[in-house]
Amino acid sequence: MVKEKIVAGEDLTNREFIGTILPAKDTVHQGKYKVNVPELQPHMKETTGIWCKNHTCRHRVSPSRVGVSGSYYPLQAGMSVIVKFFANHIESAYIDRVISDAYSETLPYEIIERDDYYQIIRTPRYNNLIAIYEGPPPIDPETKLEQPWTKDNSQPSKNVPRNSMHIYFNDTRTTVVIDETGINVKTLDNINITVSKNVKISVAGTADIKVTGNTNIETSADMNLKAAGKVNIQSGGDANIKAGGNANIEASGNVNMKGSVVSIEASGVMNLKAGGAINMQGSVISQNGTAAAAGAAGDAASAALADAPILINPLTDYEYFTKSSGK
Repeated sequence: MVKEKIVAGEDLTNREFIGTILPAKDTVHQGKYKVNVPELQPHMKETTGIWCKNHTCRHRVSPSRVGVSGSYYPLQAGMSVIVKFFANHIESAYIDRVISDAYSETLPYEIIERDDYYQIIRTPRYNNLIAIYEGPPPIDPETKLEQPWTKDNSQPSKNVPRNSMHIYFNDTRTTVVIDETGINVKTLDNINITVSKNVKISVAGTADIKVTGNTNIETSADMNLKAAGKVNIQSGGDANIKAGGNANIEASGNVNMKGSVVSIEASGVMNLKAGGAINMQGSVISQNGTAAAAGAAGDAASAALADAPILINPLTDYEYFTKSSGK
């Protein structure tokens, strides 16, 4: 096949030319690229080119009466492109499209079926990527022919789940994958969520939260914790509960407190009340405090007793048992 040549006086607007983008920068930032076009520059160096506007996206960013809108995709040095012309002079050149190719390095992590993998956008510097992968069609093991595709019989790839949408930031530093298992988020950095109004999270199954560092929950209003079953709070170290107002513990069943040392302290009045018996058992049980007056004239014995600690001689475990059981 004889290559078509450009003849003098030929209209450039009817032709397409293959070119390669050069690394020269557009100093006026108008979205132009210097392109080496061998067919137009047969005797020029490969580092020489003509300036072309970037029209690979038809809806370019443009001002309007209601504001600026549109889309723009930057090109990179070394890309193969098709160059066309608005008019019959060299200054009217524009890049019409990028020549597509199926190089393996344009696919993620492994070579997968090109026609089942949609790259929405991909950047070269940090390898940020938005893509959709539907999975290859199934192959009949006997006939070796492709079968009609369904999400149930397509073959998954090794690293990219079938029927999935992907967002990769900084290669794989932060990834978001939406597939048939749900929404999967993984990041090497922080996740910050700021909401001016309400947040509602409903989970039909189990919700597991695991933190290797501190967990801080703070609210300027009330905090309510409610469970239809048991509520278990366990600490490997100290457990501190502090309230600026009243602290109420109420149960329809038993309330049990157990520890090597249990201290209950109040800066004001402490009331101990039970609908049944109150049993205290220990090697030594002491009471310190000030007794109230027994009557209008007072009770000197009670007052004197209140100024000194009251020691209760406890029963032994055996004595306590026999007394309680009536034996």
